[in-house]
Amino acid sequence: MDIATSASPPDLLSGLSEAQRDSVLSQMRRVELHKGEHLVRQGDSADHVYYVLRGRFEVLLDGRHLVAEIGAGEPVGEIAFFGGLSRTADVVASRDSEVLELSRENFDRLAAAQPDFIQSILRTLGRRLAATTAAASALAPRIADAVGLCAAGQSAVPESLVADLVQALRDSGSRVCVLRARDLPGDVAADDERLMSQWLGGQEQRGSTLLLVSGDGNPAWDRAALRHCDHLLLCGRLDEANAGPVALGELERYAAPLFRPRQTSLLLWREQSGTAIAHTRHWLQGRALHLHHHVALDRPGDFGRVARL
Repeated sequence: MDIATSASPPDLLSGLSEAQRDSVLSQMRRVELHKGEHLVRQGDSADHVYYVLRGRFEVLLDGRHLVAEIGAGEPVGEIAFFGGLSRTADVVASRDSEVLELSRENFDRLAAAQPDFIQSILRTLGRRLAATTAAASALAPRIADAVGLCAAGQSAVPESLVADLVQALRDSGSRVCVLRARDLPGDVAADDERLMSQWLGGQEQRGSTLLLVSGDGNPAWDRAALRHCDHLLLCGRLDEANAGPVALGELERYAAPLFRPRQTSLLLWREQSGTAIAHTRHWLQGRALHLHHHVALDRPGDFGRVARL
């Protein structure tokens, strides 16, 4: 897709004529990243500056300390780029994402030919600095806008579990949109990563929390949907642990490396509330998690606690 004919970044190019926008975009390169891929690495030279078209990025100090999150419409790496510094942190895609990349050589060319472009960049950076200053308190974990529901172990996720979880989320005041492979429109193929990501982004812009359900027999959907998520909710049948540690399921093995422990929870379900909770440690072994929960399918009230957490 030609950058100049695709949707332009509105903030970055505000105030420019159509000819000026086309000139700027012709000097920028479109870069797509999968969830978990690095856009920049701490310590590298800052030879490029980026603008996020879609997706989300996490800024990690020393590879593990989350210090900021960057979403669509925001620049990436501008401090080191304009300050002549090395990269001060890793920037990692927390979803499948797409950015525009501008090299230093092309920036210098634009700066000489398009003074209005420099003013536009300064306005964008000024708004970013103002927002950062206003939120200078410690960064709190943000509420997930998209939650991926994935079977853990070998048992499929019961339909009643999904229904009860959705109801509990709605009862808590959340607007929830449940999406499965069958909800894809006919002109969006699950294996078309760009269209899938754009379509999911469009669903999210409607203001609802997305609950993306995997495991319906469409592997392309499963993987693309989970790469769009901020939080991974694993669902396992409690009694699978009766015989010892529970091995990761196939899709679980794919998803686990894409999420850090703080982004991963485990929901252990049992059919009857009268069934004793036992052998939880066998589920926790080999899984890096933030929280785990127990629910009984015959006691819908259990899901209210999950929704609050």
